Amino acid sequence: MLGAWGYSLYIASFLVVDIHPGASAFIVVSGAILGICSAFLWTAQGSLMMAYPIEAQKGMFISIFFTIFNLGGVVGSAVAFGSNFKSTSNSVSKGTYVCFLVLTLVGAFLPLFMANPDKVARTDGTRVNRARNPSWKTEFINLYMALKTDPCIILLFPMFFASNYFNIWQYNDYNGAIFSMRARCLNNAMSWASQIFGSIFIGYFILDRKKLRRRIRAFYGWLLVFFLIFVVHVWAYFYQKTYTRAEEAATDAYKIDIMDKSYSAYVWVMIFYGFLNSTWQTYAYWLMGAMSNDPAKLAVYMNIFLSTWCLTVTGMVIAAPMVYLRVTDQTDVKWDEHSYDASMTIPDAAQQSHADKSLQSAGAAGAWRADAVGTPYMNIFLSTWCLTVAGMVIAAPMVYLRVTDHTDVKWDEHSYDVSMTIPDAAQQVI
Repeated sequence: MLGAWGYSLYIASFLVVDIHPGASAFIVVSGAILGICSAFLWTAQGSLMMAYPIEAQKGMFISIFFTIFNLGGVVGSAVAFGSNFKSTSNSVSKGTYVCFLVLTLVGAFLPLFMANPDKVARTDGTRVNRARNPSWKTEFINLYMALKTDPCIILLFPMFFASNYFNIWQYNDYNGAIFSMRARCLNNAMSWASQIFGSIFIGYFILDRKKLRRRIRAFYGWLLVFFLIFVVHVWAYFYQKTYTRAEEAATDAYKIDIMDKSYSAYVWVMIFYGFLNSTWQTYAYWLMGAMSNDPAKLAVYMNIFLSTWCLTVTGMVIAAPMVYLRVTDQTDVKWDEHSYDASMTIPDAAQQSHADKSLQSAGAAGAWRADAVGTPYMNIFLSTWCLTVAGMVIAAPMVYLRVTDHTDVKWDEHSYDVSMTIPDAAQQVI
């Protein structure tokens, strides 16, 4: 419940700013609170979603979650579409904010009706491991132990990293750039609906296909997602070539509306992008679920997943001042302020360039702020394409080395006393 309250607060902040424009700081504060709350919500959700089913049903359970999750997006987009159907402006009405606020408040109370995990039995009669309530120290040791004993999870970092990166181009730089307000709302509904079908298709028909061994299913899932990446991005590339950020920013720029004849062709990109999104997310969750059946270990994997995703946002916030202050329309060939003395040693030169490299690394951490400061649409699109391909290629060795036909529920070899220090835990592993 605590995790869900953050979303209500965040939506309320936009309503407040819409009424009182001078209260923009409220959005920043509520966004920070939402970040903390969402960590609670999605860590709990992810660990339970992957721990509750038996191994042969993990794809189906993940698909069920994404179906419910995406239904929320469909309903929300439908509400926004209905509220803005007669609107000719590009702004959202106050009624839209109120509708979303009410929906999130109702959703925040739904966890009260959930069954106690201690009383949950899987379809084969086995019980879910009793949930533990470790201290913060134990959680850090858990993280250390997970990386130490199962380093293959590191190969999924780029895939985790890209899991929300590509949303920027789809929703901001395509849907938000060339469509009218009511067309955007309808596009969102279509995209969310396609995500339902995408998660069901890969989860039920590929990842849980009973006639195939789990290891074979893992490779089929990888091939499907990799194939979709190229199909969707090659298709979208030809649309992206037809417009730029400068053209769409003009006050007289034409926006595609649902009544236009060309609308049906453009909306299919949103539909297939949504299909790709859900297959990607479902496959990522399924891979984590294939590594363990223990809720505690899966919670650690979810923490890693969410932390990697947060870097895509935080890194760009850190890099934003550099992008705004330093990037110009044309680069002057002047090295005076960055020149290095020929007598410098390599460590000295490295020390001088350390700050630039830090900002460069932070700038590569995500796309959110890059979009906000005006990075060309094509640049964001191509970076999205490259990152998704890299994420799948780097994940391939993990699929080959780590996914087996059956996962033993054994944490005994990785267990430790909560009073252990990290060096003691490491010694036990060794």
